[in-house]
Amino acid sequence: MRHIPYGYRIENGQAVLDADEAQRVRAFFDAYLDGASQQEAARQNGIHRAQATLGKMLRDRKYLGDGFYPPVISQETFDRAQEERKRRERSLGRDKNFFAQDKENISPFWGLVFCEKCGGAYRRYADGGRNRWNCSRRAKRRVLHKDCPMIPEAAFEKAFMELMRSIDLTALQDGPKKDAPVIEPKYDDPFRQAEYAYSLIEIDDCAYLTRKLKKLIAEAPPVFDGEYMKSVVRRITVCGGKAEFELINGKICGKELSLDAADGKKRVGHTGAKKYAPGGGGQCQA
Repeated sequence: MRHIPYGYRIENGQAVLDADEAQRVRAFFDAYLDGASQQEAARQNGIHRAQATLGKMLRDRKYLGDGFYPPVISQETFDRAQEERKRRERSLGRDKNFFAQDKENISPFWGLVFCEKCGGAYRRYADGGRNRWNCSRRAKRRVLHKDCPMIPEAAFEKAFMELMRSIDLTALQDGPKKDAPVIEPKYDDPFRQAEYAYSLIEIDDCAYLTRKLKKLIAEAPPVFDGEYMKSVVRRITVCGGKAEFELINGKICGKELSLDAADGKKRVGHTGAKKYAPGGGGQCQA
């Protein structure tokens, strides 16, 4: 079951606003912009979430509305919150080290790449002045990762661009519509019954996401763009010398990684475009 952002609930397979929670989200953003910390802004408005979750709420673009989720806040409020977040990180020196909250500003692949062997997140390391990726658990589990190579960042970029060029749009079919769950009376307490019913509901947005994906692929840029890649890809799993791209609608597409791909990027923070080089192979499980 996919996570439903705070402020929404599911009715008949569609996301709708939870009026009370949506108002708390708006007030949470307003309090944060007025100078309160994330935790204080949440406490003031009755939002009981961990610090990391509150940070994700401030960055969650679903609150702007995306066709499946209705809007909660305005674009102006969202943009102001991002500027304030970055201002606070700069003032605390958190924008210049490994523990930065905004790693996506260092590389669009941060938080997307994982190891097939152990499930660990891939991290970017400086290797002779070049940016290469490896599993963060490699040092602790060397035997398990003995066949896992260091991967140039350019290899991920090249594989992604090859994938965009090779996907057959006609093969991207909507998944079968899920049957509505049978919800039987289980609790006399209406709140517990509602919680129970909520736990059985799954978001069936495959058709919407497939339509969105087709539109995005049809508009794919000719060169690599980090923001575009993140709008298409949900997760990347490294399997030896191959990358499996999980697209936003859940489809899995595999591409070979060119481990000798030239990576001329030597300055942290560069996520700009690189010329596309054809080649490589793979398959997409439609």
